[in-house]
Amino acid sequence: MRADVLGSTVGWPPQRACDNLREYAEKAVLPRMDPSTARPQYHRRANNLSIKHEDRRQLEYVQIIPKPQFFSSVTRFCSTHLPNINCGFDDVDHENGGGITIDAPDFEPCAALAAVGKGSNTVQVFQWVMRYPLWTVNHMIHLAFNPTESYTLQEGEEFVDGDIFRWAIWARDDESIMDSEDVYNADSVMIMVQPPWVLAEEDLRSFAQLGTFDHRDGRRKPMTSSERLWGKVWDLCYQKRAHWFVLTSYEFWMPEWTYASVSPIMADYKSEPTTVQCLFFWFSSAVAKLVGREDTWPLPVVGNLFSYPAASAWTQP
Repeated sequence: MRADVLGSTVGWPPQRACDNLREYAEKAVLPRMDPSTARPQYHRRANNLSIKHEDRRQLEYVQIIPKPQFFSSVTRFCSTHLPNINCGFDDVDHENGGGITIDAPDFEPCAALAAVGKGSNTVQVFQWVMRYPLWTVNHMIHLAFNPTESYTLQEGEEFVDGDIFRWAIWARDDESIMDSEDVYNADSVMIMVQPPWVLAEEDLRSFAQLGTFDHRDGRRKPMTSSERLWGKVWDLCYQKRAHWFVLTSYEFWMPEWTYASVSPIMADYKSEPTTVQCLFFWFSSAVAKLVGREDTWPLPVVGNLFSYPAASAWTQP
């Protein structure tokens, strides 16, 4: 057989994502949002959230997680815990809706989704976040870790800043909560979305580099855009008792932990590791105790600086 003909048979027939979640996560790249000509132009002062000073808000230290360590942890965790054999299930989440929705080379095309628009307004951008990466990662975690089956994606209601801010929470379904103490659980993940013309890459960088966030000293100087965003994040995480969250414009992503750590900024088109792998790792870290995994991202001790291992101590899997 000629070499070029032989080469064309590789990866055929295409497999389902549930047949090899490990390889799928390595190849799944978010579809690019097709911005409409009606999309507003980016303006640095567009992020005018309705947030005021509150003495109760305090963040002693914000530390950016070093990129080599974070990406190495993501790759190693996914290589270890995502199965490369059939999970015995389907790519469609028949119980909760959604499922695997991101196409990947050498895998069966995903079922067509209802139109979500071109991403020309905040509602459409939010639906791109929900229906592609979040539906996919939610189903992957259910397939990989059975104890998470009661966790679902729940869209939140935003009454004040809905034109520039939307949110959802990945948490236990209300019907699965048997104890009143479980209503607020630290292993949930908040997903907070702002459109690209409000939250650009430079805004995420400023958000991460804020350093401290403390209103207890009674200062009443005007809040910066980053401070207002931190205030919004703080209030929602406090309300939901959530320690883990993800901030995104769909085009850029930043997983974070409320009291100390923010990850490197990820682009939707990044391939090593993919956004899907990073989100799977971060959601898994939130439920590490539930699923019995100790190689997720370690939480720092609140109030102390977290000592990261030297880069030389980390190896690629």
